[in-house]
Amino acid sequence: MIKKMKKILLLFFLVLIFSLAFVGAAEEYKDIAEYESLIINLTIESDVQLSTASEFNAEMFLFPKDSNEQKILLLNAFSNPPASIKEKENSVTYSWDSISNANFGLSALIKTKVTFPGSAEITFPPDIKENLEYTKESENIDSANNMIIEKANEITAGKTDALEAIFALADFVNLNVEYDESYAEAIKKASWVLTNKKGVCDEYTILFIALCRALGIPTRYVSGVAYSNVKKDFGNHAWAEVWLPQHGWIPFDATYAQYGWVDASHVALAKTIDATKSIIYTYVGSVTIEKKEITTKTFVANKLNKLEPKAEMEIKLLKDEVKAGSYVPLEITLKNKQENYLPLSVYLTKGPDVVGKNVKQVLLKPAQAKKTFFILHTPDNVEEGFAYETTIEIKTSDNNRATTSLSYSKNYDYEFSLENAKRIVDELTIEEKEYSYDVILECQSTRPEFYIDEEVKAICNITNKGNVLLRNLELCVKQNCTKFDLPIGTAESKEFTLGNETDYIAKLENDLISKSTYIGINILQKPDLYIVDINPKEINYSQNIVSVTAETKSLCKDATIKLNNIRFEIDDINLRKVLSLSFAGKNALGEKIKIKAKCYDLRGREYEDEKEFDVQIKDIPFYAKIWQVFVKLFARIF
Repeated sequence: MIKKMKKILLLFFLVLIFSLAFVGAAEEYKDIAEYESLIINLTIESDVQLSTASEFNAEMFLFPKDSNEQKILLLNAFSNPPASIKEKENSVTYSWDSISNANFGLSALIKTKVTFPGSAEITFPPDIKENLEYTKESENIDSANNMIIEKANEITAGKTDALEAIFALADFVNLNVEYDESYAEAIKKASWVLTNKKGVCDEYTILFIALCRALGIPTRYVSGVAYSNVKKDFGNHAWAEVWLPQHGWIPFDATYAQYGWVDASHVALAKTIDATKSIIYTYVGSVTIEKKEITTKTFVANKLNKLEPKAEMEIKLLKDEVKAGSYVPLEITLKNKQENYLPLSVYLTKGPDVVGKNVKQVLLKPAQAKKTFFILHTPDNVEEGFAYETTIEIKTSDNNRATTSLSYSKNYDYEFSLENAKRIVDELTIEEKEYSYDVILECQSTRPEFYIDEEVKAICNITNKGNVLLRNLELCVKQNCTKFDLPIGTAESKEFTLGNETDYIAKLENDLISKSTYIGINILQKPDLYIVDINPKEINYSQNIVSVTAETKSLCKDATIKLNNIRFEIDDINLRKVLSLSFAGKNALGEKIKIKAKCYDLRGREYEDEKEFDVQIKDIPFYAKIWQVFVKLFARIF
């Protein structure tokens, strides 16, 4: 009985120590998001066991690198038994000649810091010419899906600032996807997440990336670790980075509602086009592998300095004395003191019940002031004749705080209904939108020229440079028409088969826009080579310059001409050409010159002509006249 009691007491003591340690860690980290910079100690490791000893390689892609948000102070790769370790740009490879089991990984000391976007205002949709591989569809990020395209265009319609548009996409994901741990094991496609609106950080990130890519904005998948206020500990996490000109890569965490920044607990370990494997194994022979999941152990070695408020904040109740049960709008005014963009999370940390979530996301341009609102609901189950007062506290993600107080009583006259409170907030927060219907129409023939016997084609490129999805566009060339929709930031190419006319007008129209452009077609006749004449007809025996006239109906290239089998290279013939050729009469003792000409059109097709002309040869030497007799006799016979 005593031994049993001792065991129970020992178990209780161990549980108590563990609980206190857990509570201590949770207490230590509860304010972690308030710090601008942290020193983080990170260990990543895995174990494998092989059915038989074999040559074995493990390439691990979780590999921290320097970036704007983190600096690697120490990095050490380890293995047991010892392996040949090779560090690559984005991975570490462990190689063993023969093992049956192994433990391997890396440890790192990392300094993280919070960064914010720069000051440059980039027009939406942005003109992107770099990192285009991060705008394409991938296995889980089906950004060409029609639902994804429609939703991305709907969310950003009327936006003129690229950061504001991306901010709106991230906020849509955060507000509409429900965090559900049951999806932690299997990654779902973006279109599935948009339809089902459930998932974990992988799904939040994949949907956000797909919405950005649907608008042609480069966005990549980040795998790493971060502290979770829900789990009260560090854990594996996923977020995204968006690329914009003059800003570079900007972090967006749609799960944590950190848009344009991430808190200092985030450590990036891999940046990829899509969610990918963390380790790839290669081995020799028929081997069964028992592998454990990669584990990460993370703790904060030092908290360096807290974030300083970067915006001025004022809070104001629209009424500070209201009837119990009222819905009261709380106005928060924020003014950016910085010369760069400032994304902020605004939290209601103290107060009565709130309609909706207790956090708002705000993006401030340099020196911009902006308002946001909470609707507070005062209790209605209070006693008559008493006034009650509650403290209201607002805190921002950059450690700004403001407080006020609200008094309510059944005896007060002024009452806000929920409908009235929403109407007031809506009227005070009308978002200014500027709809742009800028579309570029460029058309040209598919070739610089066409021969009269060829099929004539033209191609039109249409680009939506505006901030509205253009529906029911109709593009016509003559009576040849096609209809299509053109999402924001995308381009379409349309090909038309035309006749043999030389002038066409392409017209692009819908209810909102009308554009037209000229298409000029160059129609060529086939060259059809002709030998016209040769001059003079009287040629000196020893030396003479003759002129051969050749004609074509259009340009004929790489021409050659033979005078009695003496070959001349004469380049091109275009319509009519008089060729001056050195030709001695001794090469025409039969007093005939046979001319053969050949050239090629622009498609490489061959054209030929052949003609024979009578000539006279003068100043023939005596011995040549004897030979001339035989030449003429031979010509008569044959």
